Amino acid sequence: MIAIKSISLSLVILFSMLTLKAAESGAQDPSITSECLSHCLHATLHDVASLAPGSENDIEAHQLVQQGATIHYSHLHQAIYSGNLPLFQALLSKAKEQTPDGILVAEAGWGTLHCACHCANVDMVGLLLEAGADINSNIGDTHFPSQSVESFHDARHLSRTPLFFAVYLMDRVDKRKQIMELLYNKSKYKSVLMAINAQEIAQNFSESLSTSLKYARGSTMHQQHFLGHAQFYTEMITSLLVYLQKVAERSAQS
Repeated sequence: MIAIKSISLSLVILFSMLTLKAAESGAQDPSITSECLSHCLHATLHDVASLAPGSENDIEAHQLVQQGATIHYSHLHQAIYSGNLPLFQALLSKAKEQTPDGILVAEAGWGTLHCACHCANVDMVGLLLEAGADINSNIGDTHFPSQSVESFHDARHLSRTPLFFAVYLMDRVDKRKQIMELLYNKSKYKSVLMAINAQEIAQNFSESLSTSLKYARGSTMHQQHFLGHAQFYTEMITSLLVYLQKVAERSAQS
């Protein structure tokens, strides 16, 4: 915490020096100002555990946003990890002002929507979808957090879409259903791509279910462990089948 505060203080001092220099010359470069504020914002958001609404860092972050800090992907991601919805709304609103083409919510790599789905934050997922985040964005095999789904070796070949991360919310069934519903409602004009991704994931789960049942039958000592995996895969397949049924019904009506 001390190191983080030191970095933040150093950036504030740097920003003050540049502002003073600009004032002495009679002009201020807006890009320098906004980027310096952006670095200060990054340092303030670094410790997500200290970003509770109303906290010192939360208040400082809001002030930096109001003063014109340039919003980057990392700022949005840190706000998502913190779970601070008002702060995320402020950052997203400013990001939309700065980049009306929506690049901040539809970028390649570990995307903002992927991050919100992974963190099971339903409200943030909804805000990102309203802002134009790409529901079919695929981050590939290399850009995802170490604590995420990498332990599922049998899923490494799947497309890493927001739906993928929503489906893998193992212990948060209600959140998973809500996020899948949001993705479905937003996929009106992209149902085919979403359906293909859902079928792909369901097929993978079916194979994993068969493997888990086979191991459960062959291992008395670890039977409950493998049966637990089988139950998880069954629940995931059921959720995906419900989703695919909705897509089919909508396609038939159109």
